[in-house]
Amino acid sequence: MDHETITKNTEQLINGYPNTYTYTKNLAERYLERNRGNLRLIINRPTMIYGCFREPMPGWVDQVTPLGGVGFPLALGMARSFYFTNVHLDFIPGDIVTN
Repeated sequence: MDHETITKNTEQLINGYPNTYTYTKNLAERYLERNRGNLRLIINRPTMIYGCFREPMPGWVDQVTPLGGVGFPLALGMARSFYFTNVHLDFIPGDIVTN
C-alpha cells in the first residue's frame, strides 16, 4: 500500500485501537505469545520508568524528567519514602525494564 492509502484508511487498518502505537504494541505482544515456544514470557507495561536500580550504577539516568523529582532522590537513597493518599504509583527502575 502506498502512504496516501495507509493514511486515508488508518482507522480501519488499526482495527479499533485508539492509535497506531497501541495497535503495533498489541501486534508485537501477540506475536511473542504465539512464538515463544517453551520460553517464559512476561509482558511488563510500566507507567513510569525512573533511575536505574543497579546498572550501570544506582540512580543513573540519562535525562531528568518530571518523575526525576521523585525518583532521583529515592534511587540515590536521599529520601526513604513518599506518602500519597488514594494514589497507586507504578514506578520501575530503568535497568529492571531493560533486563
